[in-house]
Amino acid sequence: EPKRGRITFYNLDSNMQVRINDEDVVVEGFSAYVDQGKKYTVSILKPGYKTWKYSEEIMLDDMNPKFEVVIPDMEKVSIGFLTTSLNFSPGSTIEFKVGGESVKRELPLKNYRIPAGKYQGVISNSVLGTERKVHFTIKENKRNFLK
Repeated sequence: EPKRGRITFYNLDSNMQVRINDEDVVVEGFSAYVDQGKKYTVSILKPGYKTWKYSEEIMLDDMNPKFEVVIPDMEKVSIGFLTTSLNFSPGSTIEFKVGGESVKRELPLKNYRIPAGKYQGVISNSVLGTERKVHFTIKENKRNFLK
């Protein structure tokens, strides 16, 4: 049975999700408990903010069974809105990635909130067997129209 160590988080709020080695963890109070002798990466997710990653790997052992992570003010993600033409056939979807995660939505979209940035996606319709690639740019606080 490996010995346990403790990573304590300062400035953690209830909207934040702690990930250790890319897995969501349950924080008890302000601490997460992990096995000693392994390397850990820590990242903090908060809706509407850019993911924050702790800059170094953390390793706990008998000499250093505890580690403290101070979460800085997180950087807000700038948001824009995607609206599509109403002319899409029933069953049409758009699929694209936001921060590495796939998003798939039925069309049409009206003022769908997306972080500002450049995107490439695929509009497809399984009923008609059609698929086309699209590129679009979302500008902060702007409505962006895709036909």
